[in-house]
Amino acid sequence: MIHFFDRLDIYLKNSGLNDNQITVKADISNGIIGKGRKRGSLSQDNISKILHSCPDLNANWLFTGKGEMLLNPKSKPNFDLTKDARLEVKSGKPEKSLEYYEKFMNEQSETISSYQDQVKDLMLLIKQSNSNVEKLVTIVNKQKEELKELREKNNKDSAIG
Repeated sequence: MIHFFDRLDIYLKNSGLNDNQITVKADISNGIIGKGRKRGSLSQDNISKILHSCPDLNANWLFTGKGEMLLNPKSKPNFDLTKDARLEVKSGKPEKSLEYYEKFMNEQSETISSYQDQVKDLMLLIKQSNSNVEKLVTIVNKQKEELKELREKNNKDSAIG
C-alpha cells in the first residue's frame, strides 16, 4: 500500500523539489517533513500550507491515491497509484485529518458550484450576444437592400436627366 509520504515524494520528484524546498515554498518549519516521516504524520496546518503552496497538487490524490496527481493533468503525467490506497493516520488523531479533508472537500464543492454558476451566466451572455449579432446582421442586410434600391433609383434618375 502506498502511503501519504510516498505520494508526496512522487509529487516532489515530479515537480523537481525536495523536502527542504517544499518547506520553504510552503512556509513551514525547516525539517518538519522529515520529522513527520518519522512520526508517520504531518499536522493539518502543515498539510494545508503544502496544498496551498502547490495549487496543482490534487489533495484527493495526496490523501487517498485516487484520481490524478495533478489538477491540470494535460501538462504532466497521471499518477493514479491504486484504488485501495488510503491515508495512514498514525498521529493518534485521525478525526483531525478527516475534519481537514471534509473541510477541504466542502471548499472544493463550493468552488465548483461557483464555477457552475459562472458558466450558466456566461452561457446566458453568449445567448444574448448571439441574439444581438443576429439582430445586427438583419439590420445590416436591410440597409444593404435599401442602399441597393437607392443606387438603382439614382442610376435611373441619372439616365433620365
